[in-house]
Amino acid sequence: MPDNKDKQAFASVALEQNQLQQQLEHESRRRARSEEKLHRITRAIRSLSECNAALAHVNDETELMNIVCRSIVDTGGFRLAWVGFAEHDERKTVRPVAYAGTEDDYLEHAVITWDSDEHGQSPVSIAIRTGTPCIVKDTRRDASFDPWCKKESRWKYASSIALPLIVNNVTFGALNIYAGEADALSGEVSELFNKLASDLASRIETLRMMTAKEKAERDLEKNEVYFRSIIESLQDSVTVFDYDGTIRYRNSGFGDTGGYRPEDLIGKTMVKMIHPDDRQRVIDDFTRGIKTPGRTTVSEFRYLFKDGTWHILEAQIKNLVDNPEVRGVVVNSRDVTGRKELEEKLRQDIAEKESIEHALKRSEERFRALVQNSSDIIAVVDEHGILRYVSPSVERILGYAPADRVGKNAFDLLHPDDIAIALKGMSDIFTDPAHPYTIEVRYLHADGTYRNFEIRGSNQLQNESIRGMVATARDITEQKQIESSLKEELEVTTNLLMLSKANAGITDVGGLLEKALSPKPRIAGHTGALHGLDDLVIETIKSLSATVEAKSAWIAGHSERVTKYAVMLGKQVGLDPNMLRSLEIAGFMHDIGKIGTYAILDKATLLTSRELQLIREHAIRGAGILSPIQQLKGIISAVKYHHEAFNGTGYPEGLKGESIPLLARILTVADSVGAMAADRPYRSAKTGKAILQELRRCSGTQFDPQLVKAFLPVYMSLGQIT
Repeated sequence: MPDNKDKQAFASVALEQNQLQQQLEHESRRRARSEEKLHRITRAIRSLSECNAALAHVNDETELMNIVCRSIVDTGGFRLAWVGFAEHDERKTVRPVAYAGTEDDYLEHAVITWDSDEHGQSPVSIAIRTGTPCIVKDTRRDASFDPWCKKESRWKYASSIALPLIVNNVTFGALNIYAGEADALSGEVSELFNKLASDLASRIETLRMMTAKEKAERDLEKNEVYFRSIIESLQDSVTVFDYDGTIRYRNSGFGDTGGYRPEDLIGKTMVKMIHPDDRQRVIDDFTRGIKTPGRTTVSEFRYLFKDGTWHILEAQIKNLVDNPEVRGVVVNSRDVTGRKELEEKLRQDIAEKESIEHALKRSEERFRALVQNSSDIIAVVDEHGILRYVSPSVERILGYAPADRVGKNAFDLLHPDDIAIALKGMSDIFTDPAHPYTIEVRYLHADGTYRNFEIRGSNQLQNESIRGMVATARDITEQKQIESSLKEELEVTTNLLMLSKANAGITDVGGLLEKALSPKPRIAGHTGALHGLDDLVIETIKSLSATVEAKSAWIAGHSERVTKYAVMLGKQVGLDPNMLRSLEIAGFMHDIGKIGTYAILDKATLLTSRELQLIREHAIRGAGILSPIQQLKGIISAVKYHHEAFNGTGYPEGLKGESIPLLARILTVADSVGAMAADRPYRSAKTGKAILQELRRCSGTQFDPQLVKAFLPVYMSLGQIT
């Protein structure tokens, strides 16, 4: 039996063995914890490496956040990772925007806010409010999780960390990571993921800046195309000059009027196309305009069109040389020939041009300024008639602010009688892009009065930047007043003629003639000859012609001379008596349509395009005056076509050769000789020799060569050749 001493020794050895065993077990657990910690750190490092690669190459914000969450779960070995953004709504909710690893509806049912109430005590809430990381080492022992997550979720996720996403000292969200083990997200792991959260926040901010920049660039490009399309559809001239006067840009809208294509002018100056008498003044205006940046100078001058005619242009010159987006002088010009000359006739003042109000900025602002600088109202109308853009000039011309008109119906200010016209015109142009859209309507001014406008439209439905109709509205109220004045002058002249013949009961010239001829037989047969017109009737017609021509000292006696030459030529080519009588009456009546235009014919200066048009319409007007009179049917064609040319270049219909009636061809020769042989306010009478030369020169072009050949000896027999 062992004694007490042996028992004590045995107990001591057993105690030492137990202590050693405990030490070995403790060391084994410590080593296991170290290995587990190292394993977590290693997986976290691998996860961060993948995340860094995504941060460098992924350019979509949502995709980037999802990749980061998946990498934390799949590579890092964590249970759940999600990103939440702090909303600034009434409850201050935290909105999940990306997640990975959740196996239940945890995020769907979690009530998370970043407010300070009971739902705002979660790690993510604290991290957003304080801007510092919040770590929960053991969620199972933290009862604060109960208000915002289900209890089973707390047991499933043993530890968590919430890392704030901060940019410029402002916290906009948090990166949240959950582990299945307690205390798995502290120490080195938390430092690694804190660095990831900082890099993620910076990358999100960079991506947002890139997105905003790309959107701004797209918007600028879209707006540039939009306003460029409007500029190119304008019928005014918009030209950009370099500092030395060289043309750098010219829109295409002016080409139809001036005859010049933009490519004909780019790189050139326009000095040679300005009238010599106006050239130095325009140069001075241009020079003054470029001395002061931003200054607007208004200039008027005569400009040579490609067809050889001079037109008056009104130009606004604005110095934008110092504007980095333009670096040139912008000139907005338009043809005001008709308006200026009608204003001169009735001594009416022109409205001052509106100054260019907005500085040009970048390409978009450059074309916006050009549109806003227009003298007319420019509008974009969609297919439903809604105004999508109105130029600022609407306020100056009609008294309405542009913002008050955009989004409104384009027809709501029209005169009720003009709405149908406008609707049909718009329907035509949207149905057929080639259909011309030019109408005259009345628009209601802000002061309650109606003003007349000429509206021209361009179908831009296929233009992706416009998708509508670009319309230019020009105020023609003063022009309509001038035309009305001319009509009144014509009526007064007609009434005076009727009174001069003591026929107070007659209401027009045609009525006067019809009354004079009514007792006589009608024109008979296809020959066009007149029967039964006695000398008294002829004298009445001659007297009427003389009374009409008495309005002008320069035209008086013209019809009598033309009749004399026409009858001489008619006899020379063998016309029968009836045809000669028809020719005689046609000679006296050939200019009856010039009633009301003699003030224009008395001008010593060059006729305007509008005045020239009025004069050219006299042949048609004359035929219209005579058309109701049955006895004069045979001479209407002679009156209507006496300005046709043998080669087809005359008017009103451009007839050619023998398609022009014989009597009209005879009158063409006689009328031209009568005009050349008399003084005019703009020239002296030609000599007989010069008239013969002109007849020979124009034989076969303006005149029937056979008639010229027959007339030459007749005219020479008059003894007027010097």
